[in-house]
Amino acid sequence: MVKIGFCAKCRDFFPPEIMVPADDGDKLCLFCQRDQEEIYYGEKNEHVIGRKETVEEYKLLMKKLKEKKDVARALMGKAKEEETIKVI
Repeated sequence: MVKIGFCAKCRDFFPPEIMVPADDGDKLCLFCQRDQEEIYYGEKNEHVIGRKETVEEYKLLMKKLKEKKDVARALMGKAKEEETIKVI
């Protein structure tokens, strides 16, 4: 089972926008796919994101979301709703 946001190569967690499908059905982060530690983006490549900072920020975000009871409850409700839809 492929974990969402889990890179099959570096074994770290990333936001969905950073993940791309791999040939074997797993997912890779853009850092591993491009074999780079930094990714430049924007119209003129004026912005940069680093692997380490991206991982740290995403883990912090996930921790904060987990701690907010209303968010966790809403996510669980959505997961149960999707599961019910699949069964029917």
